[in-house]
Amino acid sequence: MIKLDNEKNKKSKLLLEVFDALFIMIICFATLLTAMIMKGSIVATSVYIVHITTLTITVLGLGVYLFFILRRSEKELKILVKEIYSN
Repeated sequence: MIKLDNEKNKKSKLLLEVFDALFIMIICFATLLTAMIMKGSIVATSVYIVHITTLTITVLGLGVYLFFILRRSEKELKILVKEIYSN
């Protein structure tokens, strides 16, 4: 029973970490898009061409970023908490 709870806890932590990382990226994108729209750089009739090479590089970069963040975040948090609350 305890093992199942631990696995469920790890899965929920992983989902929350993925959501957190993606949420921050979405906020950054929204901020940049808003600034571009307010400046007038984007017109409603703009057409965007997506190149498969660029899309692939972006998706791979996002995957590497998420992999790195998810592997390091909990370890770094434990170190930080240990340092702050060691007294």
